[in-house]
Amino acid sequence: MGDEEPQWTPKRVTGADADADAGTVLRRVRERAGLTVYQAAEASRISKAVLSRTERGERPARVTELLPLAAAYQMTAAELAAAVAADPAVQAAAME
Repeated sequence: MGDEEPQWTPKRVTGADADADAGTVLRRVRERAGLTVYQAAEASRISKAVLSRTERGERPARVTELLPLAAAYQMTAAELAAAVAADPAVQAAAME
């Protein structure tokens, strides 16, 4: 009993660091798709201001924004979410 490893318990990710890390990933994905912020806003029907603030980490990315962003970036919402979740900085924020 005393030799058991403690179980990892996921914590709610909050704070500016997590938002900034996720925003950085979203910006990289958009750039890989070859889109400007303006083009991504047009394609996703999410305002340029909202996209810019999200990419800068000034506001969190909302789940409801994943599907239109993914479509704009020609990927699935699951692929977009996986790209964010796989980022080492996002993972580190989740472990804090």
